[in-house]
Amino acid sequence: MEPEDVKYAEEALGSFIYSSINRVSESGVMSHKYRMSALEIKEATNRQRLKQPVIDDYLKYFAEHDVKAEYKEASESISITMDLSDCVLNARQARDLAAAMSLWRVENT
Repeated sequence: MEPEDVKYAEEALGSFIYSSINRVSESGVMSHKYRMSALEIKEATNRQRLKQPVIDDYLKYFAEHDVKAEYKEASESISITMDLSDCVLNARQARDLAAAMSLWRVENT
């Protein structure tokens, strides 16, 4: 992956993780779905076109973090399914998830 792709993929994954963590504290649900459009990726990485090798790099990046990602040709987007029970978290994300789960338990048990 090019450096701008790595940066964008990391930022997007971090946003998806934090959004999911925030949802856990309210619903207790650990699995959530997101979408990254080809247009978003092109704009973030200053591309005119998004070629298959680049798409494959994004799919591989998410797979390496145990996040399911699939390119949808019809919508020109990557469909992402993230389960916080499975995906790779950094230390801060893990602490935030533990706090969100505790909050949900306190309010719902």
